[in-house]
Amino acid sequence: MPEPKRVWVPDSSYHITTRGNRKSDIFKDSADYSMYLLLIKDCLNYYEEFSYEIICYCLMTNHVHLIVKTNEKEASTFMRRLNSMYAKYFNKKYDYRGHLYQDRYFSNLIQTKVKLLEISRYIHLNPVRANMVRLPEDYNYSSYSMYIGTKEERLINSDDVLSNNILLNDSKFFDEGKDVEDIEATKGVGSHRSIGNDRGGGSIGSIGSGRNIKYRMEYKAFVEKALRRQ
Repeated sequence: MPEPKRVWVPDSSYHITTRGNRKSDIFKDSADYSMYLLLIKDCLNYYEEFSYEIICYCLMTNHVHLIVKTNEKEASTFMRRLNSMYAKYFNKKYDYRGHLYQDRYFSNLIQTKVKLLEISRYIHLNPVRANMVRLPEDYNYSSYSMYIGTKEERLINSDDVLSNNILLNDSKFFDEGKDVEDIEATKGVGSHRSIGNDRGGGSIGSIGSGRNIKYRMEYKAFVEKALRRQ
């Protein structure tokens, strides 16, 4: 029986999760993680006409988290190529037989700016909550270090998250321990701060600018707030 077609909303972002079959590892060494990231870049270039963007990512041992922004084509086109190419690489390298992935990937439409912030934080905190590292910036296979400016922004475009005007427009909300929902309720979503949109690396990406550092430190404080509550 054919699987139902996924609902796609143009110009929207999706939280996408791909898991190993029976929770098996899909990354066994650093070269595997590097290959997956190279294949993401390959797919971005291959489908350049469709203007896909990677908002953030985290590659765990047996699963992957991505936020993919789809502009002109549904995410399934991108993910089909990405997962197929990586499965061929993995199967050949490890002489693996059978399905690498558990079913199809999972996708969830991100409908609000609040959810975009929360899901990006959830993704970046995965290695901490799995007790793999103490801090999210200690993990080598996520986009978090690019978000906070300790690594140059590559592959991703962080603008939709970092220029989100819910994010610490006024630091007192976080000083008081309020959640993102409180900020939205008090201030309203408002307009998006346009910083620019360089494909494969947002224009917030230059680390040296004081204004850009401010946005990145706002995001770091937002993530660390969740760590303090654990």
